[in-house]
Amino acid sequence: MKGVDVGFYRSEIPNLLVRFGIKYSGGIISATTGFAIDSFKERIVDSKGMKFRYYSEQRTARRYVVLVSEDVLNRYNVYTVKLDYKLYTESQLRSKTWSFKNCTIQGLYAQYDELVLNPGNKLPMQIMAPYGDGTFAIPKKATSYSSSSPAGLKVSADGMLEEVKPSRYKVTFSSGVVQETVPLRGCIRSPQEQELPSN
Repeated sequence: MKGVDVGFYRSEIPNLLVRFGIKYSGGIISATTGFAIDSFKERIVDSKGMKFRYYSEQRTARRYVVLVSEDVLNRYNVYTVKLDYKLYTESQLRSKTWSFKNCTIQGLYAQYDELVLNPGNKLPMQIMAPYGDGTFAIPKKATSYSSSSPAGLKVSADGMLEEVKPSRYKVTFSSGVVQETVPLRGCIRSPQEQELPSN
């Protein structure tokens, strides 16, 4: 599964958040069988092997298992669910494992459509990412930066811009497989802004 929402915010009937007394959840994970489930044991981990807390219950004549995470999921992550269960009609243990990837980055945006940098000044890049569930946040994966002309416009590893020579440039920034570019205009110091000699 891909593009799974990171959170669940009270939009299902019956409302499982009200049922379990929590404010929000990391989505609802469910599994169903053709026969009633006698017993089950579940395990859910993220891409680093870390478990997370959740509530569980059975529905629809015990043929339907519902798992509700206590916390909103991390974006741009892969989760694996392992469900061991026994049916009422059988004695052997069955097992099912599946993975899902929650909402991914839909793009990247700088703080402005065009950046302007005055001589002698520095400007930090501020990058936001829209996700598949309609939310915006700082990218989960590290952002890398590059200048169209490093000799005239310096950009540090953390996105700090510094003009060396006034001109027009392009700054490229990427996170994972997503990449965007924003134009930058390096200004020329006006005569009124020329530094006066010190006494």
